Amino acid sequence: RHGAVLLCDRLISSAAAATTMVKKRTLHPRPLLDHSALLAFFDEHGWKEASARRLAGAVVRDGKAVSQVKDLPADAYDELPRSFAELTSTVESETWSLDRTTTKLLVRLGDGQRVEAVIIRNHH
Repeated sequence: RHGAVLLCDRLISSAAAATTMVKKRTLHPRPLLDHSALLAFFDEHGWKEASARRLAGAVVRDGKAVSQVKDLPADAYDELPRSFAELTSTVESETWSLDRTTTKLLVRLGDGQRVEAVIIRNHH
C-alpha cells in the first residue's frame, strides 16, 4: 500500500512537471469562437462590445459567416479575417467500422497538433 501511494505521488509530480514545461500556444489566425480574444480585439479597435456579442451569437446560434452578419463596424469586415478564422480545425481522415456504428477521426487543430476522436453510435 505504501508503494502504491509513493508511485501515485511520483506520477502526480511527473504530471505537474510536464504541465509546467508545456509552451503556451498562440494561434494565428485565432479561432472566431475564442470569446475573450474576440472581445479584446473589438476593444483594441474601439468597437462596441455589443457588436462582438452580436457577431458571436450569429456565428454560433445561426451558423452565419462574418460577411453575413449585419451592422458590424464597417472596417470589421476587412480586419476580422486577418486575425480570426471561422474554422481552425480540419478532419484529415475518417474511418468507419464495418457495422457503421463507430467512426474514428483524425483532426488537425489550428496549432498543427493532431488528435484522434471516436464517435460511437448507440442504436436502440
